[in-house]
Amino acid sequence: MKISRKLFILITIPLLVILALAGISTIERSKTVKEASQLGELINLSTTISAFVHEMQKERGATGVFMGSDGQKFSSEVAQQRKVTDTKLNDLNKFLGSFDPKPYGEDFTKELQEAIKIKDQLSEHRENVSNQQIEDSIGISYYTHHNEKMLSVMSYISKISPNADLAKSVNAYVLFMNAKEKTGIERALMSNVFARDSFSSGEYQKFISLIAQQDTYLSLFQNAETNNKVLSLLEQHLSNQVVEDVKQMREKAFNTSENFNVDSENWYTQMTTKINLFKEVEDAIAESLTDQSNNLQSSAKAELITYIVVLLVITVALILFGIFTSRSITEPIKKILKHIQEIANGNLTNNELNFNPKTEIGQLAIALNEMQRSLKEMIESVTHVTENLSNQSIELTHSANEVKEGSEQIATTMQELSFGAESQATSSTNLLEMMETFVGKIQEANISGENVSETSNEVLSMTKEGSLLMSQSVDQMGTIDSIVKDAVNKVQGLDQQSKEISKLVLVIQEIAEQTNLLSLNAAIEAARAGEHGKGFAVVADEVRKLAEQVKASIVDITNIVNKIQNESSHVVQSLQVGYKEVDEGSRQIELTGKTFETISQSVLEMVTNIKHISTNLKIIVDSSREMNNSIEEIASVSEEAAAGIEQTAASSQQSTSSMEEVSNRAGELSQISDQLSEQIRRFQI
Repeated sequence: MKISRKLFILITIPLLVILALAGISTIERSKTVKEASQLGELINLSTTISAFVHEMQKERGATGVFMGSDGQKFSSEVAQQRKVTDTKLNDLNKFLGSFDPKPYGEDFTKELQEAIKIKDQLSEHRENVSNQQIEDSIGISYYTHHNEKMLSVMSYISKISPNADLAKSVNAYVLFMNAKEKTGIERALMSNVFARDSFSSGEYQKFISLIAQQDTYLSLFQNAETNNKVLSLLEQHLSNQVVEDVKQMREKAFNTSENFNVDSENWYTQMTTKINLFKEVEDAIAESLTDQSNNLQSSAKAELITYIVVLLVITVALILFGIFTSRSITEPIKKILKHIQEIANGNLTNNELNFNPKTEIGQLAIALNEMQRSLKEMIESVTHVTENLSNQSIELTHSANEVKEGSEQIATTMQELSFGAESQATSSTNLLEMMETFVGKIQEANISGENVSETSNEVLSMTKEGSLLMSQSVDQMGTIDSIVKDAVNKVQGLDQQSKEISKLVLVIQEIAEQTNLLSLNAAIEAARAGEHGKGFAVVADEVRKLAEQVKASIVDITNIVNKIQNESSHVVQSLQVGYKEVDEGSRQIELTGKTFETISQSVLEMVTNIKHISTNLKIIVDSSREMNNSIEEIASVSEEAAAGIEQTAASSQQSTSSMEEVSNRAGELSQISDQLSEQIRRFQI
């Protein structure tokens, strides 16, 4: 898999994770928007219920006066209030027609359904009140029970609200509604009491309890409410004269149980005014709740939109960053890969790579540049050594051929000397036979003396010629000795050059091992980098493989150089053996030369004696035995000379074989040099 694809996967996976988390967060914020919308719907339900409960409170008060006066008072007010209540009832029914309580839980749904069930009994209850078919307490308690259920629904809203501030505001709203409800109950109760002008059983205690509950709810509301505007409005209304008038009428009810001297209609009117003042506070609270709910919805929507916009910006930025990062990694790697391919193809003429040296890719480029420079230096050095090796191989071949030709010439000369020595040995044998018959055959001795004289002259001539040839052989062997010494020195120089090549190869091998170590360090650094370092680990692995390839090539070069050294060692040994043989041949030829000098001297003496034969036969006869001995010595010396010449010829042939081997080794060395040159030519420097 390409690095670009790996980087794509590396960037895509966290991006997908971020998008997934962002999606979850978006869903949560959408849920918050939905909850804010639902809270707004609940607030609307609360304000609608509040408006209906307020009218039910007013209807309860009017009904209390109506029932307390046994239908004599407030019949028209009750009828008028019922119409106003029906208007708010229709608003509530219309709202409930489109309201689904199920999303708010089973408990809330059950609570609302119970309140609706009581609400639906309103028509029947009104009919019983109008016909005076129920007791006063029952007539009023229906409204109280109904309002309590409605307020319970409103109280439940604060429990299911996920927003703490809004739940606290709703709770304060419900507290104030309860205080207002208790005020309405007080209005209805005392309207009935003042209409009868006396308390019935339990009504006084209820009156006292209602006042205490109102004070408690108002105190709790003032502690829970956070809107200073609402609190200021409440303080303003509590200091109204109507509140003071209601307090005075309460004092009369506190002080006596009958004959209050309080008009029930006035009580109802004053309490209604007070409740209307509370209604203004209630409306202010409802307005504050509505504003708070709307602000919550707007804030949630704005937060959702802002989050989505920020998410889109971050996503686009991450994508652009990923593309930039991917290109910043893949483009240098592509350049490095192309550079490595050029080096692998033998092109070392490319310009050096230039990247930021503080990055891993820059360090890789520096290492690659160093490797290219080292390879170029190595190739130049090996090329120079190969050229020297080739030239020395040619010189060695030429010298070996010259030595071979000289050895062949020596062999030919040795064959001629051998032939002459054999002739000399034969002549000496004949002379010995003639001397044995010399005593008895004087005449024949004269003739034989002449023959011996002629033969001696011929032998003397051949001996001189042999001496001359031996002198030439000595000179030629000296030349061969110099050539062999030169060949040995050159081959030893070749061996030294091969050792220098081995040193260069060791340097290259150390560079390859350092490159391999650098690639290993790069891989370790990539592993420490984790997911971001994986691309760098792949690059390090590629460099390591290249270093191993270079190392393998170095092994091949090392094998070739070792082979050259081994062959050079064999050549040196062969030349040294040849040199020893040539040296031995030189000594044998010198010995043969000395023998030829002895032969020449003996022949000269023999010629002198033969010349005196004809004049002094007695001397010849007397010295015949001495001559016999001399002739035998001459024969022995001739045989030794022949054997030495044959040995010299054999040494010359062996030297020729050695030179042939040297020539062959030099040819092989030249071929190896050509092969090495061919390998080096693959590199362009």
